[in-house]
Amino acid sequence: MKTTDDLLKALSDTADIKNYINENAQSMCDGSIADYLQDLLAKKQITKSAAIKKAELSETYAYQIFSGTRDNPSRNWVISIAFGMGLNLKETQQMLKALGLTFLYAKHKRDCILMFAINHQLSVPETNELLYENNEETL
Repeated sequence: MKTTDDLLKALSDTADIKNYINENAQSMCDGSIADYLQDLLAKKQITKSAAIKKAELSETYAYQIFSGTRDNPSRNWVISIAFGMGLNLKETQQMLKALGLTFLYAKHKRDCILMFAINHQLSVPETNELLYENNEETL
C-alpha cells in the first residue's frame, strides 16, 4: 500500500487520471469510516473492544461508528479513539484528516495539551485531568 506522499507524487506526475486511479486503487480509501477504523485496528493489532475500553467511550455509540451504522463522529470521539488505539501524533493527525476533521494545531492551547498527552502516551483519564487543570474542555 502506498503512502499519502507516494500518492501525491504519482498524482502530480500523471497525465491520465483514469490510469492513476486504476494503478493506485488498492492504496485509496473508499471514504468509509468503518473501513478506515478496521484498517487501523489491524495495523495496531488491537481489538475493537480494547480500543473502546481504553478510549473510555460509550460502547453502544462506538460500536455503531465502528460498524458503519453511524457516521460523523465528533472530533473528541476521534481523538479519544486515537488514545484507545495507542496512535502516535502523526497517526492521530492522519486519522483526523482522513475523517474530514481539523487536525491538532499547535497554536491552540487545548490542542497543545492533547498533543502533549499523545506524545507522552497518557491515558484518556490522565489527559482529561490535564485538560481540566488548564481550564479546557475534557474529551
